[in-house]
Amino acid sequence: MKCKICSRPAEPLFSARVLDRYDVAYFRCGHCGFIQTEEPYWLAEAYSDAVSVYDVWAVSRPVNDCLRVARLIDRCFADAALPFLDFGGGTGIFTRRMRDLGYPFLRADAYSPNLYARFFDITDHPHANRFALITCIEVFEHLPDPLGELAALFKLSDTVYFSTTLALEGLRAARDWDYFAPFHGQHVSFYTVPALRELAAATGSRLLTNGTDQHLLTRADLRLTQAQFAEIASGRPANPLRRALQRAGNALLHLSRRPMGRMRDSLTFPDHCYVRDKRGGARA
Repeated sequence: MKCKICSRPAEPLFSARVLDRYDVAYFRCGHCGFIQTEEPYWLAEAYSDAVSVYDVWAVSRPVNDCLRVARLIDRCFADAALPFLDFGGGTGIFTRRMRDLGYPFLRADAYSPNLYARFFDITDHPHANRFALITCIEVFEHLPDPLGELAALFKLSDTVYFSTTLALEGLRAARDWDYFAPFHGQHVSFYTVPALRELAAATGSRLLTNGTDQHLLTRADLRLTQAQFAEIASGRPANPLRRALQRAGNALLHLSRRPMGRMRDSLTFPDHCYVRDKRGGARA
């Protein structure tokens, strides 16, 4: 089998029982370390329940990640004229919260119903075909064709921010790493820093990563260093004085849970009016 990232040979790594039904082979690339399953014929069954019952982070993850993404936008896209897109946005919690904070996000997801950001799906806004930033929160491990999907995303934006936990060293079996998650069968691609570098080279983009779970690929001229990105991703300034100032600022902002940065006008009430009007004046 060829590696789906760099096209070099991928050797058998182990087999695992997926969905407690299918014996599935996993492969590792000898060049970039990318781990992939065999062609995932079981995905339709795996997504029969779009929101996995095992995903107990379905609420805490988007709530926490919205603060991280807000820091990135405030740093690099504060004056962006284009909207933002959350790709693989699940039930829309992240999109709804970002709009509450004043960031004009739309949502896209082929598998999950949009429960919390209805009328703010990309399909509701067909003229929105370019975005300042695309976010992919815990999406890349689900992609059976990561290079193809990334190429499609770069047609919509010059910058893609994504979270996915990088593969550990010395993995020999599914039980060695919970992230393989064969019990729900939705995780089929697992990355390393060299694999991310191959993605960057293949798409003509620059890679920034914190080396564990937060990553950014961009073709834009973002004035953002590796250290600055890691600081945004962690939310913890490297400088002790700045950490102290941040703690003081966070204490003042604790009740609103707003990220530090430019204060934006919330889109919550304008969105309410928009949805009300789209529904013909029915009460929300």
